[in-house]
Amino acid sequence: MKRGGDHGKAGKIMNAKGLSVSEQRLALQFRVIALLITLVPFFVFIYLMSSHGLLDDLTAPETLVPFLLAIIIVLSALALLQSLFNNMSRVAHAMKVCSADELAEVTTQETAVELKEIASSFEQLLSSYQKTQEQLEHQTFELLLIRELSEEAGKSLDLRNLLSILLEKLMRLTHASIGSVFLVEDDGTRFHVVDARGKRPENIVGLELDIDQSAARWVVEHQKPMLVENINEDERLPARRHDSQKYASPSFLSLPVLAGEELIAIVNLADREKGGCFTRADLTSAMVMVQEVRFALDNARMYTALQETADRLEAQNEVLQHEIRKRLKVEKQLEHLAHKDRLTGLANRYLFMDRLEMMLAHARRYRSKVAVMFIDLDRFKTINDTLGHSVGDRILQVAAQRLTGTLREVDMISRYGGDEFTVALPDIKTAEDAALVAQKLLDVFNTPFTLEGREYHLGASIGISLFPDDAENVEGLVKCADAAMYEAKPKSGSAFHFYTEDLGNQAEMVMEMEISLRKAIEQEEFILHYQPFLSLSDGELRGMEVLTRWLQPDRGLVMPDQFIPFAERSGLIYPLGNWVLRSACLQHCRWVEDGLFAGLDKIPCVAVNVSSVQFREPNFIDDVQRILQETGMNPECLELEITEGVLMEQAEESVRLLHQLKEMGVKIAVDDFGTGFSSLSYLKRFPIDTLKVDRSFVARVPEHEQDASIVRAIVDLAHNLHIKVIAEGIEHAEQLAFLRAEGCEWGQGYLFSRPVSSEAMADVLRDDGRKQEWRGLIA
Repeated sequence: MKRGGDHGKAGKIMNAKGLSVSEQRLALQFRVIALLITLVPFFVFIYLMSSHGLLDDLTAPETLVPFLLAIIIVLSALALLQSLFNNMSRVAHAMKVCSADELAEVTTQETAVELKEIASSFEQLLSSYQKTQEQLEHQTFELLLIRELSEEAGKSLDLRNLLSILLEKLMRLTHASIGSVFLVEDDGTRFHVVDARGKRPENIVGLELDIDQSAARWVVEHQKPMLVENINEDERLPARRHDSQKYASPSFLSLPVLAGEELIAIVNLADREKGGCFTRADLTSAMVMVQEVRFALDNARMYTALQETADRLEAQNEVLQHEIRKRLKVEKQLEHLAHKDRLTGLANRYLFMDRLEMMLAHARRYRSKVAVMFIDLDRFKTINDTLGHSVGDRILQVAAQRLTGTLREVDMISRYGGDEFTVALPDIKTAEDAALVAQKLLDVFNTPFTLEGREYHLGASIGISLFPDDAENVEGLVKCADAAMYEAKPKSGSAFHFYTEDLGNQAEMVMEMEISLRKAIEQEEFILHYQPFLSLSDGELRGMEVLTRWLQPDRGLVMPDQFIPFAERSGLIYPLGNWVLRSACLQHCRWVEDGLFAGLDKIPCVAVNVSSVQFREPNFIDDVQRILQETGMNPECLELEITEGVLMEQAEESVRLLHQLKEMGVKIAVDDFGTGFSSLSYLKRFPIDTLKVDRSFVARVPEHEQDASIVRAIVDLAHNLHIKVIAEGIEHAEQLAFLRAEGCEWGQGYLFSRPVSSEAMADVLRDDGRKQEWRGLIA
């Protein structure tokens, strides 16, 4: 009864008269303070979100619910504070209107209850506030990580790099100490560890794992994330013992990473900081982050696939290009086998016919000439049968090389068969052009073939036909050239023959020339001219070269180059050469008897040229010895000039003949040195006294460095072999100065004297003024 009365009094007090104005002002101030206390953290949170650009993210479903919950908590706290203030106001009012006894009674009974309720409410409010603050901080941190992830992911198209970035962000978000990324292989049965963080990650990066034996097998099968609270108790893991003692926490997360709709990787997180276990909230936040990069991963996967495809196509293209190159090489080899001679590398007869047909078509269009040559190697059959096919094959190869090196690139060369070659010369103007080429080829084939230190002398016979003169088709031209070649065969030595009417006229001219030469020899229509050569050290006369002239009654004075080739071809060069040698010896003996050399410290010699036919004549040595005896000529005053090519034609035979001449006391000079092909091994074996530098080299010294170098080299070579040097064709003082500076002993040319008759030469020998003039030129 008493307690009921007490409640009645308390109610009376609490329902007392309303609050005064001052009390109402105090109530308003309290509400404002309470509102500030609760709303300030809220607005601070909003400001932080806005400054980091994350305000729009609050509208996302995963962040909107916690945000609304925080607002409800704040509003509840305000309502609770308002209720508390109202109660406290009523108590204060009751203290004013009631007596002390009543107040004590009320406060004794009611205040304790109210204060307990107030303390409980404040405790709940503080706990809710702290939780809300933690959630807001976590949400802010999560949004910041998502923003960083989005920015970094947008800058990369490398799939593995994106997965590494994702792993780093997830470990920060979930506070995991260990993390790894398992990339699903294309076959879907194995993992490839592409990244790992934490304890000794290098031990597992690069490993390949079977999915069936992996802790992430369940995630692959269901394509759902897996939260494991205890690694030793979870039934989703393979049945095996897991050593969880090495980790601070027994739980871990395994998250599927999808690109589009395809599972590409698994991210594993373990060993949460401070020994805590992963929670559902961790799982949800982690999957939100995984979803954030799904689009970027899809782009990276497609880019990687495209890159791999491009690399594969590039590799396949390289293989294809290699196969194409191999095929082209094979086709080229097949074409070579079909159109090239395997031994020499020249065109075969089929390719020759084809190319010749093209040349004829071009010649018809532009009305030009084409020459066809049929070449047969002389004495090849004997060498091939005697020494074997290996030597014969090597000779054919060298012959092909000489042909290629002599002819133009536009000329067509083929090995027609056996020891026969064919040549087509397009765009020639006259038959003489073909004759010049044929002579070049003869000179080439007359040069000895040296194989393994042994010389072989062959020569060649060449038949020539012309388009359109002899035939207008390929077969006709080759047939005519072949017939012309057989016309050239019976001639002594290498020769060429035309299958033309012009050749008939030329043959008649040759016949007339031979008759005239024979008559001239019999009637001694030839005269000798002499050109002196001097010592370049003191200007003294050292000798005179004998030059033959034909004084023909009808044509006048004929130079050697106009009749010597006919004399060599007809065989008349031998009696002509003997006449020249005898006449020169007789003239020298008369000068000696007349005392024309009395004023000289040494009797000059006479130098007589010897042709190749004359030098190879079996009786040559006997004839020289007989002429010396018959004329009384001192052998030491006779010098025989033999060209470089003649000596090298049959080198071993040349050595024997030269030594026989030296035994007589005759001097030997090599004429036109530098224009042929000398073998140094033979040159040192030849008993030579003098090398004559060809006038073609002297003509352009010293201004042309190449000719100067050749002359310098010849002089050095001769001196090293203890041979004297005479330079032909000296016409200018500059040439003389150069030759003297290089140590050339003797010189000959128009600067000293032109070739003169024997009578004029006698006058020169008597003229002391002329001799003094020579000395002045040298000085």
